[in-house]
Amino acid sequence: MENAHPNPVLEGKMPGNPVFVRGDFTKITLWNALVGLSEPVQTLELVELTKLSYEQVKSWLDAWAKAGYIAKEPLGKSPTGGKRFVFSVIKASKMPPQIDLKGIYQESEHRNYVWEAIRVINTSNDIVFEIETVLEYIKEHYDIDVSYTYAQSYLYSLYRAGYFKSYHEGVRREPAYSLLHDTGPLAPSIRRGKTVFDANLGVVVND
Repeated sequence: MENAHPNPVLEGKMPGNPVFVRGDFTKITLWNALVGLSEPVQTLELVELTKLSYEQVKSWLDAWAKAGYIAKEPLGKSPTGGKRFVFSVIKASKMPPQIDLKGIYQESEHRNYVWEAIRVINTSNDIVFEIETVLEYIKEHYDIDVSYTYAQSYLYSLYRAGYFKSYHEGVRREPAYSLLHDTGPLAPSIRRGKTVFDANLGVVVND
């Protein structure tokens, strides 16, 4: 049996509620720039490369260095007498470290791994996947353990928002899914009240 929740926002039939949030975009942009470099880089060079603000770049570099994800090496003093550093990745991964600016681990950011895995697995709308398939992909490619309960809750919220079609066959207790709307690389986030904010669209897609 197939089930889906049509969403006119995702189908482009009506606008959503605009919200401006840069958190995920900033981290992903900066991390991708770091991982893509073969030589250590200074803060100002990353500012120029990413077009992010100096404060944003410096804050995330310091947080990642303190947590051990990147190396921070002194480079002498700047022309104004301040200390200079160069940064390089120690623990490379496709997604940025799942910590906040205080270095606290954020399980909620597991959504980035779940969404990325779904986009890779579901290369067409005809492909049906189960939660275990997503978790196995994440473990194999990112060496991250995402709980079944978290993935189940996240997928169900996106299903209710219209991103997926679900399938129940025979005595299967857990549904399989297929992706109806791949809106982009940034993982939709679940907000209070179970509304879904999609940073790719810049809107809340359901009320």
